[in-house]
Amino acid sequence: MSSPFIKTTLLGIGLLLSNGAMAATVEPVVIAKRNFKVFDVKPAEVSFSGTKYHEVKNDLAANYAAPHWQDNSSPPNGTGTDEGDRRYPVSFTAGSKISASAKFWISPAPASGADIRIRALGPGFDFPSKAATFSSGQLLYPVSEATEALASGVGFLNPMVLNWQVSTDGGNTWRTVGQTGDRVYITFGDPLATTLYETVMDVGARNAAGSTTADDAVAAIWADFLGPIPGVQRKVRDGLNANDGVAMRYWLDTSDPNLAFVGGLCQQLSNMLDPTRPAAINGVGTCLAWASLFHSVLRAQGISGSEINQVTPNPSVYSNATGMLVKNWTFPTTGTAPAECAPFTYRLSEVSDAPGVSGQGIGNPPPAFGNHFIVKYGGKWYDPSYGSGPYNSDSAWENASLDGFIAKCTTSGGGDIDVVKKNNTSVVESLFEAQ
Repeated sequence: MSSPFIKTTLLGIGLLLSNGAMAATVEPVVIAKRNFKVFDVKPAEVSFSGTKYHEVKNDLAANYAAPHWQDNSSPPNGTGTDEGDRRYPVSFTAGSKISASAKFWISPAPASGADIRIRALGPGFDFPSKAATFSSGQLLYPVSEATEALASGVGFLNPMVLNWQVSTDGGNTWRTVGQTGDRVYITFGDPLATTLYETVMDVGARNAAGSTTADDAVAAIWADFLGPIPGVQRKVRDGLNANDGVAMRYWLDTSDPNLAFVGGLCQQLSNMLDPTRPAAINGVGTCLAWASLFHSVLRAQGISGSEINQVTPNPSVYSNATGMLVKNWTFPTTGTAPAECAPFTYRLSEVSDAPGVSGQGIGNPPPAFGNHFIVKYGGKWYDPSYGSGPYNSDSAWENASLDGFIAKCTTSGGGDIDVVKKNNTSVVESLFEAQ
């Protein structure tokens, strides 16, 4: 049998069957068409603030002021990672809340009165949905406090990644429009009076992150000074994406032709941190610079109780002493210094410098000094220049660090000669003076 004949006729959307009956009328399907406007949105800049916000300085002591993240590319690409873009580090005290504001490029311009909202999803906290305003071609996200406080203890968000989202329908649907990232140094307590150099903040946070007590933080920070080769490194890159990571050095090796310049050019912490210095002395610092670095790192973390001490030969023990012999030195069995110079029994020409204890980044730093700077914290002595310690007493530092002392002896014949004595391990022969 052949297939039944079926005829369809559009009759007010009625359906005529082969038997001539009319099927139920089917209502037409109407598809509503909407004109969806697609906006191109990119992050332009982000600024951070808060009651416990601390402005970081770059290693030339210039402020890393807001905006802390900024896309300076032309045309804007929303990345913040190109040379010249800003990714400034910021700092907050542990347990506080971060506040942020932001600007975004948007094209085309939204219609007047459009309900556009912005939010950011972060690492353990978010920045809440807020109504955006439109001005001068940009969407503005107002200053808003994070939903959660930072954890207690030292922390390092490297970087703090924020995923920014925009809603053009009043918060019903969201789309991610870009990502920003800044280093956030979270300090143990409110920083004490010191310059918050970028490297000072970096040395503290990168080592002590997770420490919840001051002593644990100090031990973790000190671990970076131990070694000490290579020396403690400056920050990996600066807030404008320029690479650094220089391993800082204590003086220079005794064979380095630039050694003579160090005493006059590298005494201050600022000298050692300066990334623009000539390559021969870039990152080089004396004992004062190194003691200042460790001391400043602790104070930047809000850890009190550290002090820089100058160490010299004790004039009340030896009034004519002029310097200290830093390990290692070799002495003959007996010396030929005149008896009137006792207890300095060796002539300086009779003792010799042996390969020394390594300093920061240097295998054999200078062997003798008129003074030295170390740090005292918690009743213990730390020698940042050599990465040695902590020592439980001043005598322990002296015996571990010095082989002897130099003096100027005036002989009965009227001449002055340089004489040397070995370190007496049973007597503290050095003077320690808090600075």
